Amino acid sequence: MMDALHAQGKTINDFVDRLNKFTIDPQMISAIRSAHELGCEMKVLSNANQFFIETILKNNGVFVCVSGVISNQTVMDEEGKLRIFPYNGKHYFPHGYKYCPANLCKVCLYKFSNFMWSSVFRCRR
Repeated sequence: MMDALHAQGKTINDFVDRLNKFTIDPQMISAIRSAHELGCEMKVLSNANQFFIETILKNNGVFVCVSGVISNQTVMDEEGKLRIFPYNGKHYFPHGYKYCPANLCKVCLYKFSNFMWSSVFRCRR
């Protein structure tokens, strides 16, 4: 899909302009900031992509509150085109839920990953 958008002349700046129109609910922003101030470590786990998520978080002023984004990776190539690569999670065993992408099953990542998930749910204070 990204190739088709690039073929239509869409640039990285076009994507940023569009993504900056996405707003996070003010109450959610307040909750994220409050949790951050309390010392909670927050990570984003999504099958979207790193660039989209980070752009939206930055535009809404809460990127600094997040300690990591676990998502499909992105790079900008030498032509300035955004490239999206699947998260490398195929070593996690699928559990048979038909709606989970095989490379980024949130249940499998939650249960079997090396990430410190307890830190997602507990604050340091």
